[in-house]
Amino acid sequence: MGSKVKLFFPFSLVMLVGLVLPVVVMIIAGFQGMDGGFTFSNYTTIFSQNYYRMAIFNSLWISLIAGIIGLVISILGAWAITQLAERTQNILIILFNLAASFAGIPLAFSLIIVFGNAGIAKALAHTLHIGFLGDFSIYSLQGLILAYTFFEVPLGILFLYAPMKEIKKEWFEAALVL
Repeated sequence: MGSKVKLFFPFSLVMLVGLVLPVVVMIIAGFQGMDGGFTFSNYTTIFSQNYYRMAIFNSLWISLIAGIIGLVISILGAWAITQLAERTQNILIILFNLAASFAGIPLAFSLIIVFGNAGIAKALAHTLHIGFLGDFSIYSLQGLILAYTFFEVPLGILFLYAPMKEIKKEWFEAALVL
């Protein structure tokens, strides 16, 4: 019993300091006014001013669109990987594991290098006279959706690959008959 507590204590300490404490501090700060007293004004401001309502709506809209696109690509990608040879599947899963770790600042920086105002894609588009690629901006709504989708697809494929791999061929064939 003592060894389980020794293993659980460091993990619970990390969870407390890294997850629980920031959430508690954020909730407390959300109900504090400028003078430090208790207030609901922060929340009434969010729902009474159009600027904040539009920010919340835009965030939810971008998340919904990127989520749907990412899910469709992930389902198709995971299914396609299961149709390949075992060795190829293993190599692709390793690559998707690497890509899933490529998030945040490195992902944003690489997308800016490729699709930014002075990016590689813009330079190629202008050189090769490809209008739609030259007009694309990573700083636009479509650019945000592309960035979120780039983040979601490797994770989605990793999550969906294992269950899809376990689907028996007979079940798939039976579903096609229906």
